Amino acid sequence: IHTDMEAQVACRYYHWQWQRFLLFTRQQTVQVSQQWQHATHETQCQVVERVNAALMYERIHQAPEEVIHWRMTKLLEVGGSPH
Repeated sequence: IHTDMEAQVACRYYHWQWQRFLLFTRQQTVQVSQQWQHATHETQCQVVERVNAALMYERIHQAPEEVIHWRMTKLLEVGGSPH
């Protein structure tokens, strides 16, 4: 399902916009010291807001909240890939 989600979301953006989304979400991993599911609701909301603010600053459409949650879950998996 994650591959399907990634494919559906990636096609919403031009390649450079998708790369910016990946970068902005990766930058937010420093704000969360544990797996995404264990982060507080407040922390998760702040990360979503910061990612979408960065996208807006670059004039890129905001990402749906569930997409950011999916991305952060993948980034913060134990033994997960850093990409």
